[in-house]
Amino acid sequence: KTTAGEVMAKVLDRQTAKSIVLVSLNPVHPDRDIPMRDVEWVARIVWASQ
Repeated sequence: KTTAGEVMAKVLDRQTAKSIVLVSLNPVHPDRDIPMRDVEWVARIVWASQ
């Protein structure tokens, strides 16, 4: 979740002290490089079902 309130489900590509790079599972949505100052929290999705 970002500090702006945006919630995403994406794949963590890499994380540094300054930013987090997220890869989209949906090709319609772009990958994101988000500054850590804009990240409110990150949670791991352990299991999902459709």
